[in-house]
Amino acid sequence: MYDEDSIILAFSIMCNRTEGKTGRDYCILKEKLAGVISRMNKDSWTEERKESQRQMMFERNKDPEYQQKIRDGVAYAMEHYNLGERKSKNGKEVWEREGYQDKMKESMKDRIKFQRSKEGRKEVSDRNKRQNKENPGLMKKRLDALTDHMYNKSEEWKEKIGVITKEWMNKPEYKEKYSNLLLDKNHPMNKSREVYNKETGEVYRSLKYASEELGMNYSTIKKYFYAGNEKCPVKEIK
Repeated sequence: MYDEDSIILAFSIMCNRTEGKTGRDYCILKEKLAGVISRMNKDSWTEERKESQRQMMFERNKDPEYQQKIRDGVAYAMEHYNLGERKSKNGKEVWEREGYQDKMKESMKDRIKFQRSKEGRKEVSDRNKRQNKENPGLMKKRLDALTDHMYNKSEEWKEKIGVITKEWMNKPEYKEKYSNLLLDKNHPMNKSREVYNKETGEVYRSLKYASEELGMNYSTIKKYFYAGNEKCPVKEIK
């Protein structure tokens, strides 16, 4: 009886509008309705709809009145509802859940692997080019934000970060872990940087070592390498 999506939706409405519901009713509803909603969302979010929503959000975010409304709403919530403290508390509780950290680490590994791949770099490049073309002021805004983040920090903030970094780097477990990573040639962090000379077949640990051995400027060899230029004298080890 509960194999058709339309029947499951009808059952959901019945559970919300009638009395005498049992725990078994809610159990069935929770399990079945999740699959129905997932399939409905997957089928409804076509590429055309995604593009339409993207354009709508893009146009709305350019509206100064809408931006001011969002800022006022966030400021009001921070002042009257302790939004910052609640978000921090909720984030810590989620982070401490069993298995959540391992799940996030695996997700980040897959994401970083894709971003470093040729397809990932091309996707990011195409997206940035499209956004910069649609909004000419976006590139300047990004550069200003990056410059402000890198150089316009207060002395108090720099001193605080320096103290935290030194304390972390002086921990024995950090030194041992980092030393083992540098010595482990099979680790992805080290192996992904290994390259070999296309003429002699000599293997170098990284592009930096290759540039020193070949007497070539590091910036030039790096530019050729990531652009796939034939002038690059080295090639990545698969």
